[in-house]
Amino acid sequence: MIKLKIGFVLYDEVQLSKKHTQSLLIPAFVDNSNDIAWLHEIDNNLSSLAGYFARLNTITAEQGLSESKASRYYALALNIEDPANQQIIEFPWYNNFSDMQPFFDWLTSSDERYFDTDQSWQFLAQRKGDLIILTESFAEPETEGFITITDDATVVTVDQQTIKTAIKQTIRQFKQVIRQLELQLGNNYWL
Repeated sequence: MIKLKIGFVLYDEVQLSKKHTQSLLIPAFVDNSNDIAWLHEIDNNLSSLAGYFARLNTITAEQGLSESKASRYYALALNIEDPANQQIIEFPWYNNFSDMQPFFDWLTSSDERYFDTDQSWQFLAQRKGDLIILTESFAEPETEGFITITDDATVVTVDQQTIKTAIKQTIRQFKQVIRQLELQLGNNYWL
């Protein structure tokens, strides 16, 4: 079963200037190997996550960080996992949810291909009958809109309905978490 994961990218320090940082404690429930609070981890830990962002808000306000400099600390992560085949497609971090939206919109469109790139990261989604083939590769694209397949490319094939259902459920859960964080923090940094 394909898993779609959205998570909050967390930092253990805030860059105040070129020479100065301030420590920020990442909540204990977060796996320190990636410092991302994935949705499936948040259910019983929402207050801990809200506390992290409240401390972040205090630090950025006290230090007078501009909104543009502070916005990097509210980044989101997106992964598509195929546990049966031990494959993971890891998208680059996104500034907010609307930056992820083009891929989600493509799934409900009739377009055959979706292509995205960020520096040397490349992603291609293609329709083949009832299937969607997702390919992630790391190389500079040779031709705009076409992925350069490398030996370390990750390929995940999934039924269209399965991924649409997973995305719908994940987006619903994400928006519920965002509403709760907004109630606790008084602001929405992610939509």
